[in-house]
Amino acid sequence: MVFRLRIACILGFVVPFSLFSQVFEKGMVLVKNYSPIENGFGAWNYAVARDHRGVMYFGNNDDGVLEYDGVSWRKIFVPKGIVWSLASDSEGRIYVGSEGDFGMLVPDASGKLQYRSFLSLVPDSARLFSSIYNIFCHDGKVYFASTEYLFIWSGKTISVYAFPRSLNSYWSFLANGKIFHGSISRGLLVFDGKEFVPSPGGEVFASIPVQAVLPYRNDSLVVFSSQGVRLYNPVTGQVSDFLSRETALWLKGTNIYNAVSLPDGRYAIGTIEKGVVIIDQEGRMVNHIDKSRRLQDDGVTALYAGNEPTSGQGLWVTLSSGISCAQIFSPIRILGEEQGIEGEITDVVKFNGTVYIAAGRKVYSLKGENAPDAAFIPIPGISSPWSFCRVRNMGGKQDYLLVATDYGVFEITGPGQSVSLEKAYHVPAFKARGLFNSTNNQGTVYVCGPDGLNILRRMPAGWKFAGTFRQVKGIETRTAIDDENGNVWIGTYANGIIRINISGRDTLVRHYGLEDGLPTLRDDNVFIVNGRLVFATPSGVYRYNSADDKIVPDTLMGREWSDGSKGVFNFVRIGPREYLAICV
Repeated sequence: MVFRLRIACILGFVVPFSLFSQVFEKGMVLVKNYSPIENGFGAWNYAVARDHRGVMYFGNNDDGVLEYDGVSWRKIFVPKGIVWSLASDSEGRIYVGSEGDFGMLVPDASGKLQYRSFLSLVPDSARLFSSIYNIFCHDGKVYFASTEYLFIWSGKTISVYAFPRSLNSYWSFLANGKIFHGSISRGLLVFDGKEFVPSPGGEVFASIPVQAVLPYRNDSLVVFSSQGVRLYNPVTGQVSDFLSRETALWLKGTNIYNAVSLPDGRYAIGTIEKGVVIIDQEGRMVNHIDKSRRLQDDGVTALYAGNEPTSGQGLWVTLSSGISCAQIFSPIRILGEEQGIEGEITDVVKFNGTVYIAAGRKVYSLKGENAPDAAFIPIPGISSPWSFCRVRNMGGKQDYLLVATDYGVFEITGPGQSVSLEKAYHVPAFKARGLFNSTNNQGTVYVCGPDGLNILRRMPAGWKFAGTFRQVKGIETRTAIDDENGNVWIGTYANGIIRINISGRDTLVRHYGLEDGLPTLRDDNVFIVNGRLVFATPSGVYRYNSADDKIVPDTLMGREWSDGSKGVFNFVRIGPREYLAICV
């Protein structure tokens, strides 16, 4: 029996949005900030690269390259001031561009990387230049671009292309295997191997400082500048607006400083005053990361995302103060007051395309998920919610979504709409904390709460109160699951595990406590994981041993899950054989 287990540790409220069909973007991503105080070097950083080992490199304003292996920081001295640009080739070699100098990092006798300048290989006539602002590797060559020259490293020698002064040159770029150059006087130019010539239609970008040129579909390009974002076809010369109307309005007046392609097809835009903006291939803003969302500074100087959308890689962001890594590829999102949600979040669900959140005294629904101004809006009429339950429709049509609250059970009938089961169907308004579908009787729902365990059943005419388990009256129940043998297993707040057998004429009740193998009587919950009954406890995962009617540690997931080192209080199914274990 093979299945995968993931772990989520609750820190405030961290939401496993892998439950949904795609990465949910409206919550805050996890961000790790590295302050100048932490690494002990200059506050400003202008470039970022990664070698084949996964070691990160950052161009710093304090005469050097910062090397970070995930544990410790080291400074690699570069003699000529600020390091403006970095790049790595297919072999993982790191190239460096600084003020009036450029070169690469090479290992010394001890294996530590040190800076080696290429300046001695440059003809005397081209040795005076401002800074190397862009580096790119292509076809076995490395290109170092300043505003005066393009230096081309073959691996042994340096060749030089001088930009005519009349171009009023700005930055250079590599996109779709071609080298482009932004000229303030002539617009976008393309390198033909010998010189830069006008790119068809590129004159539209004259007088506009182009900050990034990135690949799009069918050989088209996305051009980022201080004037906005345009879609450009270098073959036909056609230029059109790229951003959606809402995103263009939101970004209006924003100083775009850089942009990178993300490995999942989206784009990350670095701005001077608004942090990082993530847009999709339709030009819609799907996320925003700034100081209000845990980024340590809003001034973005460079971005790096790598080639694989793995949750461990993240988006590295160099800033005017420090360095950050945003886990934009992780399915985990943080929700809270920044998203308009008040109070402690207790449950999240996506139902019929809409995200719903139970928090504090309200239930919220997400309005305009793909819009820049998406917001969570309270649903009127529901107070003190705890959890959601999706119930299959016996007729095979649209399912039902129920909410457990301190004032009874409610049904969500649409975005922003709900009905009270008490008012609509005369169901008692018992305090409800958890709702659980019966595995044996479709349309039957167990209602857990501080006063015991009740039953709801969906009938053709609507919801019906189907009874109460008198055997647990007055016991605070948390979870309930039935099995194929007619047992209802109940997890409680302070009374261990209870089993009620209702298959025969007589109802049999069995309480399981410390003497039966449970490590504690508090916060014990019952779940079905991959077809097996398991108990989540503050001391790990346990199972039922029918041979001696005892509860024993469950080692199928690994001994660390039953040795008391991990407290588990929930299992969430996120795939056919994949579960998320919520730990504390």
